[in-house]
This record gives sequence, C-alpha cells and structure tokens, in this order.
Amino acid sequence: PPAAQAILSPLQPGVHFLLDDLAAATTAQLCERGTTLAVRSTLLLLRFVRGARHHDPAEFVRRWLDLLRALWREPAGRRTAAALFGYLACQLEVPCEQFVAAAALVHEEARIMSNTIADQFRAEGFHRGFAQGVLAGRAEGRAELTLRLLHRRFGSVAPAIEARIRAASVEQLETWAERVLTAADPAQVLA
Repeated sequence: PPAAQAILSPLQPGVHFLLDDLAAATTAQLCERGTTLAVRSTLLLLRFVRGARHHDPAEFVRRWLDLLRALWREPAGRRTAAALFGYLACQLEVPCEQFVAAAALVHEEARIMSNTIADQFRAEGFHRGFAQGVLAGRAEGRAELTLRLLHRRFGSVAPAIEARIRAASVEQLETWAERVLTAADPAQVLA
C-alpha cells in the first residue's frame, strides 16, 4: 500500500550492483586491465574456458603461454597456477594426459604439479564426474552438519537414523537440519 511504501521507502538500503560481464570482453580488453598477472590469468580462464568442455587444454595454455610463464616465475605464482590448472582440469573433459602435457608447456615443475592434480582426480573419480563429485561432497557435508546438530540437541542418535541421514539428498538434509530446531526427538526430525 502507498502509506506503507512511504514509511518504508527511506529504510530501503541504497545498494548498487556492478556487473563485470566477462563474456562481452575480448582477450585484449582483459589483458589491458591494470591488474596483476594472477588476476589477469584468472579472468582469461573464467572468460574462455567455461563451456569449452572438449577443447585441448594445450590450446588455452599456448594462447596465454607468456602470461602463464611469467605468473609461474612470481613468488606466489606457483600456488596461483596450481589453482588455475585445477580449474582448467575441472572444466575440461579430456584425458588427464592432455592436461599434464599442457602444463608441461609452462614449466617442467608445472607438469609434475598437474600430474598430481590429475592423479587426485583419477583417485576420486572426479575427472569425468566432477558435478556428481561436488554434489556428493555437498550431501556429505550437510549430513555431517545434520548429525552434529542432532548430537548437540539430543545426545546419541540411533544407527538407523544416522544411516538414513547419510543416504539422504541435499534437499532432504536441508529440511531435516531446519527441523532439528523444533523437533522433540531425532525421529521427529526425519518424520
């Protein structure tokens, strides 16, 4: 109603939102920004790698080879490069060997680092099923939180309830976690 709007309008925060549309930027525009090598490399990967699932990672490394080599030589550059190569590995659905070969273009130690990332992805089954791995991780984290809340509120939890929580979906776990606040016992949380 207009009367409520007149009263509440001065209380509304004046928030401005700045959207940096990377999709509209070219490589040259991103490189011209007065940013660090780490920021520039990150922006380029965010802009051009997303949606390029089946591209050879060497294509991206060759495109920005000078930039990535300069980043590698910086004091904190190797840590940043590890994060960038991890992102690259998550976004591209290619054999791990291609990923390792692409990192070798930057530096021999980068090849070793990317081989470690690739080995980790193989061991965890992440490379082909990254999205499923992320979802499973979320469910596991929410299950642990829900169990912790139940233990804090009610003490011990029956093994059957714990098993049911560990097998639940993310959505179900969110509902149950909220019920912990008002339920009389663990069984009522899952009702």
